[in-house]
Amino acid sequence: MIRLFPLVVLAIYLSACSTAAYVQLFGTKAIQPVTNQNGNYVFENDTVKIVYSLWAEYGAMDFTIYNKLNVPLYIDWRKSAYIANEQKHDYWEDKETVNSESHSVGVGVAYYNVAAAKSATYGQAVKTKPERITFIAPKSQVTKSQYEIYPVAYVKLSKGEISFKANSYSADTNKKVAIIHSNYQLDETPLSFRNFLTFSTSENFTHEFYADNAFYISWVTIMSLQQFRGLSGVTDFDYPFADYKRFFISLDNPGDAYCDGLFRDKRKSLAHNIFTGEWLQKK
Repeated sequence: MIRLFPLVVLAIYLSACSTAAYVQLFGTKAIQPVTNQNGNYVFENDTVKIVYSLWAEYGAMDFTIYNKLNVPLYIDWRKSAYIANEQKHDYWEDKETVNSESHSVGVGVAYYNVAAAKSATYGQAVKTKPERITFIAPKSQVTKSQYEIYPVAYVKLSKGEISFKANSYSADTNKKVAIIHSNYQLDETPLSFRNFLTFSTSENFTHEFYADNAFYISWVTIMSLQQFRGLSGVTDFDYPFADYKRFFISLDNPGDAYCDGLFRDKRKSLAHNIFTGEWLQKK
């Protein structure tokens, strides 16, 4: 049930689809009864096992639900939700989606050794409605990934310390690069988020039980994209900070997210010097 990092997709996004030169990296903590198992957040009881994979741009509320029972298990998405800073986001809405489908049919015929063709296009509107109740067979699993955890341009740090670490992208570990790091407790975090799910072993939900899994951002680090990518291999970077309990946001200018001291004027050249270590060499 452990899932591989989508590093190929990540590399394509960061190299081809983004002009960002910096990254905000977010660490999270889970609140009991959610635990850390093999690098993933996991909620487990005698009925279900829920495995979370947050790693993505803006974070992914991506979770896999495994039915441990020998009987079917049902999820009511109307009674389930993703909750970010106490704002509820529904997994199910009572509305239809209309999609258009078209099909082309061609017929080839020959008249006196001269080829000719006739074609026609037929179209129809297909109405679909999201599944409200999901059936999970015994000893099987389903995966859902509907919401981004924190779809914002950046998070403004109210505090943070500049420190210098060994670079992650070359063999010369004597070269230091800067990061800005800020820790948060639950009562001061920029984001607390929950996943609330309603289950039953009967399709009519005569007896319901719930999973209410809670998390929060426990630290934020700003670093250069080069530091974030790490060493370059034959086909890809090694992404040393990738972790299923973390997520990231690309930044064009770290001064947007941290406007204290050296970054108050938001000069990109100064930010570049700091994050590449050139500023340290001039000090």
